[in-house]
Amino acid sequence: MNAMKTDPYQGRDYVYCGRVQQFGFELKTYSICAKSRTPLATDPIFSAAMEALRTSQIMDMPHLCVGYLMVHFGEAANWVLTRVWREGDIVAGLLTHFEAGQLLPVDEPMIECVWEEVIVHHERNAWVKHMMGGAGKEGYLADHLADGQY
Repeated sequence: MNAMKTDPYQGRDYVYCGRVQQFGFELKTYSICAKSRTPLATDPIFSAAMEALRTSQIMDMPHLCVGYLMVHFGEAANWVLTRVWREGDIVAGLLTHFEAGQLLPVDEPMIECVWEEVIVHHERNAWVKHMMGGAGKEGYLADHLADGQY
């Protein structure tokens, strides 16, 4: 077993980027940026992620056409996580990375990191509050993580 080093946690900058609507989906969008990185323009990344969603198996699953999308300008890569809520309480997702103007698949068995979990946690709570609590889709879509360091 390899010994792994874990660095002390340092907050990163989070920005809510609005909503993207395409192919019948409406997703909330976010960016996260490590202190050592300069963020790229998010629109081309979000467009590439929506195209990847359109051609994914998620399109064949029963889903509610809402979810969230984040780009994380991290230490190792520009990670792109796309999540769509399926009927009920299940989220389906894609993990990709954006390099040299292309969205590329991640073949390693990864899900998300501790910084991405901040958004995942918020989105889970917003789903429970609005969709499972009866407030509905517009309440869910309006409920986003505030900009800041987390």
